[in-house]
Amino acid sequence: MVFSLFRKRFDKVVAQADKLFEAGQLGLARGEYADALNRFKAGQDSPEEKARVEQRLREVHVKLADAQIEGGNRFLGVGNFEDARGCFEAALALAEQAGDDGALDRAHDALDSLDHAREESTRAARAKREAMDIDRHTHEDTDAEFALLISTFPDAREDAYAELGPDFRDGYLALNVGQARKALKHFDKVNQPDAPWLAYERARALRVLGQTNEAVQAFEKAARLLEDDPAILPVLSNLVDTALRGGRFDVAEAAIDRHAQIEGEKLESEDVATMRVNMLRAKGDHAQALTYLRARMKQTPSALALWRLMGITCEEAGKDAEAIAAYEQVMGLRWRFVPERNVVDCDQFSASRLAELLLKTGGDAERALQLTAALMLQMGPEGRWQPLMLRAAVLRQAGRTPEAIRQVEEELERLSPQAPPEARQQLTAALAALKTKA
Repeated sequence: MVFSLFRKRFDKVVAQADKLFEAGQLGLARGEYADALNRFKAGQDSPEEKARVEQRLREVHVKLADAQIEGGNRFLGVGNFEDARGCFEAALALAEQAGDDGALDRAHDALDSLDHAREESTRAARAKREAMDIDRHTHEDTDAEFALLISTFPDAREDAYAELGPDFRDGYLALNVGQARKALKHFDKVNQPDAPWLAYERARALRVLGQTNEAVQAFEKAARLLEDDPAILPVLSNLVDTALRGGRFDVAEAAIDRHAQIEGEKLESEDVATMRVNMLRAKGDHAQALTYLRARMKQTPSALALWRLMGITCEEAGKDAEAIAAYEQVMGLRWRFVPERNVVDCDQFSASRLAELLLKTGGDAERALQLTAALMLQMGPEGRWQPLMLRAAVLRQAGRTPEAIRQVEEELERLSPQAPPEARQQLTAALAALKTKA
């Protein structure tokens, strides 16, 4: 009877994994196959079926790795090197789990192409700056700083910024260091009312000052002036974000639709999907947001950013179990932790939210401790005190208060001088609370 129960459990999980695989839900299938292998009992389950599941799991890892490479190449195409590297490194981790030489080669080639593209971009930006004939006058330093800041823009946008003159330059530099009022005073002196990027930077300054309605109007003006220029996409993204802050859902929805139309893809991009979900969240319609996300994830099961958004939305809807599952999907896509070699690569936000939820729900304490250990290693000496406090709370909940006290005391002793002032204060308070409850 016991044997048949184990067999039923193994077969049931495998059958569910196969359904998910056939439906293209690779991220979910991956978790089910891994769960099935954990349930396998030698002498009770078929070794041939185990071998098939292992092969299928390797195939899933390879497919997810290739999807990450594809996503990284899209980021690379628009010069987003940071997100491209995240995708390529996730692909490498998946390929390593698969043990597939072809996938490993593709991931390494992708990382090599990233390094090459970054070097080329840096070289081109340096050459452009060196070629610029900067006047040797009292504004030499600000001219050089301005040229450096805008050197990463597409050429047409960079040229437009340079052509707006010294008042715009000074306003942009002021805004770049958070001096929004000073920036607006400079922008008011620029006599080019139909300059879209002037309207855009004015909108950013107004938003910093909390003048949301005025910022929305300025972003709308910039969008009107740019018409269907592909450079309009960051304008529309900022318009959506600002409109949602002001409860202008009609404006936000129109901007999202326009963004999607300009991209022209059959499957809406992750940027558009994120904006649609954020609009539904702002409306308080978490049920519809989750329905949209679930449908979207079936189409792109390796979209790390959307799984993260799924976790956030589930938390807001009070669905802690689903939030945990979503953050685990992020960990599956970006999780490499080898403590004995000081190797770690994880999504910090998702790892920390997952650990918090496991603490809140009384879930797997060992998993929460593994996550906090990874975060401490990733954040380094200046930031490790924050996950250490979470780690101490998990240890206390697990009935290991003396161990929690010891770890907090050790952290206080080794606290880096560069750590923020509140680090010592919060660790000291946490230690006192632990000793009180001991």
